[in-house]
Amino acid sequence: MIKKIPIEELCVGMYVDSIDEKWIQTPFLLHHFSVTTQKQIAQIKELGIKHVHVDTDKSSHLKEVSEVGASNNLEDKSDKLNIQTLPYTQEELTKYYHDINLFTHIDRDTLIKGSFIDFSVYIKKDIKVHILQKYESKNIEITDLLLSTEGDIVIEKESTQKYRNYLKDLSETKSLNEPDKFKHIRQSIIRENSKILMHELLDDPRCGDKIKECRGSVEEIVDTIEKNGIVIKDLLTINKYDYYTYTHSVNVCVLSIGLALTLGTFTESEIHSIGMGALLHDIGKSSIPIEILNKPSMLNEKEYSIMRQHVLMANKILSEQKILLNEIYHPVMEHHEKLTGGGYPKGLKDRQIHPWGKLVSLIDAYDALTTARPYKRAFSPFEALSVIRQQLNDFDHTYFVNLVKILGSITD
Repeated sequence: MIKKIPIEELCVGMYVDSIDEKWIQTPFLLHHFSVTTQKQIAQIKELGIKHVHVDTDKSSHLKEVSEVGASNNLEDKSDKLNIQTLPYTQEELTKYYHDINLFTHIDRDTLIKGSFIDFSVYIKKDIKVHILQKYESKNIEITDLLLSTEGDIVIEKESTQKYRNYLKDLSETKSLNEPDKFKHIRQSIIRENSKILMHELLDDPRCGDKIKECRGSVEEIVDTIEKNGIVIKDLLTINKYDYYTYTHSVNVCVLSIGLALTLGTFTESEIHSIGMGALLHDIGKSSIPIEILNKPSMLNEKEYSIMRQHVLMANKILSEQKILLNEIYHPVMEHHEKLTGGGYPKGLKDRQIHPWGKLVSLIDAYDALTTARPYKRAFSPFEALSVIRQQLNDFDHTYFVNLVKILGSITD
């Protein structure tokens, strides 16, 4: 028997059948597990979750399993996710929220060993940004040492045009007799330019010109995927260290277009609309306070409630761009809806959710799981798909099966 109980009544020995809609933020790989330690209960409470569903038939009054002896339980799995209490001072956090707006994340695989750059590069790890190599009137050579430094490589926003020029110069060499390398560079340029565009748009979300430029990015992505047979690896950013809304937006766009093309049920025009909706699906996050959007720990209940407002804020922002609203409405407004009705903002169910909304909601969940946070490592593609499979009633089964197929081009 499934019974809904307040979190205060949860105790060791109970079998949790499901947690509320914030499952992506939880430290638990699966949502069906026996509670074996008080630490698990504390982690759920810290998320602000008020109720859980327990299976009384599977629950038992087991003694608490110690962490030393719990080699095969979910407690060990959550420990492997590097859950941690982050002992940051308010001064450190204030500096972090200020600094994060000054930099743009770039993929290190675009920095080719032996090439030269005319801009400074920094390394971001946890909440701190350190200079990696300072540009001082002399071009910087890309070396193994620079490329092997752990953390996210970031550059100053004011250097983004120099970075674009660097990528353009790389593409024009055509990599001599290395067509595969040239193809990789070409796709990397599309990805990186799209990320920069989204970063600029999130800084100024009501810029009509930037929104129009998004059409060009989507067209390039569609064209590239069509020409390369849904081989999308070079168009994706694998975030091993932290989350960036603009990078997530491009990833969701790429994967959504790839899935739409694989399905073969959408017209060319519909695929472009899906791509636009996916690229702009999180534009409402530009209105979320940075202390919540980039908080280096899990959100509490109040903060999560504010974060959920990004969907409605996106509708408000894009309603000013009347030429766009109708064609991208469903991906933007429905990417957090679930087939079971447990999503937001409207709690739509099954057929009430548009096919484009169902598609982007699946991709959004997948990319969120495979992206790192300061408090939790990124799931591998296999782990992420395993989590989604456990929650498959929330997602379209056909879309899920086809997503598994296209991820064959991505290796851990």
